[in-house]
Amino acid sequence: MKKIISITLSVIAGLLIIGVIGIMISATLSIKNNEPAYIFGYALGVVPTDSMIGDNEDSLDVNDMYIMKKATIEDVDIDDVIVYQGYTSSNEEILIVHRIVGESSEGFITQGDNEDSTDQDGIQDYITSDNLVGKYVEKITFLKPISLLVQSNRSYVFLALVVVIFILLITEIFDLAKTYQKEKIKVLDEKQALELEAMKVSLKKEIEEEIKKEKEIK
Repeated sequence: MKKIISITLSVIAGLLIIGVIGIMISATLSIKNNEPAYIFGYALGVVPTDSMIGDNEDSLDVNDMYIMKKATIEDVDIDDVIVYQGYTSSNEEILIVHRIVGESSEGFITQGDNEDSTDQDGIQDYITSDNLVGKYVEKITFLKPISLLVQSNRSYVFLALVVVIFILLITEIFDLAKTYQKEKIKVLDEKQALELEAMKVSLKKEIEEEIKKEKEIK
């Protein structure tokens, strides 16, 4: 029973490690490529600025990690928090997480909860099917340390962590393999012992029958 519990815990630990690696890779790709890495229609993102700080339940702090889902322009409406492809002041592409606050003939109008003016009063395009990326679903506060790490300029820290996690994962896999092999050998030994005992009993019975026959002949 203890071994079964140990194996179960090892499997859970391995799955957790794989999950953490997946989260880190997904978030890193999202930041690096300015494009969410969707898995089953959902992706992780990180809030890069303080523009969404506010009192709403779905307001977001800087470096918050959040879940988004794929969405069409028909799936979003006023007051929804969305993710769209925008631009920095130097005209570089960037994923922007802001709230829809209005609508015009050109598309939806967005604004950060911590901003005084709309995005479209600045350099951003109106939100249409061309630049809509996804719809905000939920933030994951407890993953904030990971989001801070993946956004760090000291990429070697992230690389080192991935290596450590990878080593831990390989160690867990080897431990599972060893445990399985030991259990397999134990089962085989027990089976052989039972077979040997059965052979002994059968042989003893045959000998006893032979002795009985000899006595009857005499």
